[in-house]
Amino acid sequence: MDTRGYVHLGKTTGFRDLGVLDVAALQQRVRELDDEDWRRHDADKPNRFDTLGGTQHLVMKFVHQVAVPTGWYALPAWKEWEPLVQPLLEEAAQRLGYASAEFPRVMLARLPAGAEITAHRDGGRFPAFPHKLHVALDTNPHVEFYVDPEWRHIPAARLVEVNNNLTHAVRNDGETPRVHLIFECFESPVDLARHDWVGARTD
Repeated sequence: MDTRGYVHLGKTTGFRDLGVLDVAALQQRVRELDDEDWRRHDADKPNRFDTLGGTQHLVMKFVHQVAVPTGWYALPAWKEWEPLVQPLLEEAAQRLGYASAEFPRVMLARLPAGAEITAHRDGGRFPAFPHKLHVALDTNPHVEFYVDPEWRHIPAARLVEVNNNLTHAVRNDGETPRVHLIFECFESPVDLARHDWVGARTD
């Protein structure tokens, strides 16, 4: 289903702090990854965009077409990481009020010290459909996330929704990498007639 033109009225207007998650086990596993592990996973990633700069990704789930979040697939890494990540996804869905949810894109993102993700908006009109969520796993006080018009530091273990329809950017002015778990979430089964959607197509 092509979801362009549908606007989710439940998305945050900027940042939304959804509380602390127990990420200790995932943090430990992430810290076991060495530079070669990151290079290997990054070489196979399907998301290659100039705005991401030097960000390295370990992609677990992705979509076949960016305009169709209901058509996702699991990459080989998902089998290994699912036991650690799936409970966090389910907890996030519960905090959004969803009894059942889909998670079309799931990944780890590592932004090296001194690097930045330049200001951009995600993928045209598609980002209006799912929630976009970040969980900081490793960070430092000099990492800041921008969602127009605000810069904010996301502390470790916080679950934060960001509005990726707005211009956003990240800068890591610290001396250590920043690693986030990043994923998208929407209620399943999808019902675009629900009161929390505007269903007027624009294409």
